[in-house]
Amino acid sequence: GEAMVYEFPFVNPYSHEMVFELRISSPSEVSVLSRAEEYRSLKAARVRFIGSESIQQRDMEPELMGGNRLYMRANERVVLPLKIQSLHPPQGFGPPTVPSAAADAPSTASQPTTSTPTGPGRLVSLDIVSASHGHSVGVLELQIAPQPLIIDRTFRFSHPERELMRQVINLSHL
Repeated sequence: GEAMVYEFPFVNPYSHEMVFELRISSPSEVSVLSRAEEYRSLKAARVRFIGSESIQQRDMEPELMGGNRLYMRANERVVLPLKIQSLHPPQGFGPPTVPSAAADAPSTASQPTTSTPTGPGRLVSLDIVSASHGHSVGVLELQIAPQPLIIDRTFRFSHPERELMRQVINLSHL
């Protein structure tokens, strides 16, 4: 899937230093970029950045994050870069189904029913919890709706049967 970075601003609401714990409901789809090298490589790869202002003006502080904990001074404001990348197919995306005679039969109570979640995609939440007090001080909910890949190029090759095909396609300029 396509990677995207959402820059979420967060301010320490307390007038003293505080440690916050970041709880992400789906860490496989959303993660916090805590290393400057990873942030720079995503910028260089022209990944789409959305949200508040970019943190390119200041360096990412290596001591700011420790695992899933965020160390902040009194009333400090930080921008949390969240990498969003879903490798799950979109809802309803899959092999085509063939209608059968059993599907045309009237439904009975013994047959299991399937329900689909309301709305497109999945809801992933980021809870920012005070480590010392244990209560939530910030919540971000992201509706992740992956889109199927768009195919805009088709390559057709003609080659004699039972022979090796040796062809190099340079995709960097496409």
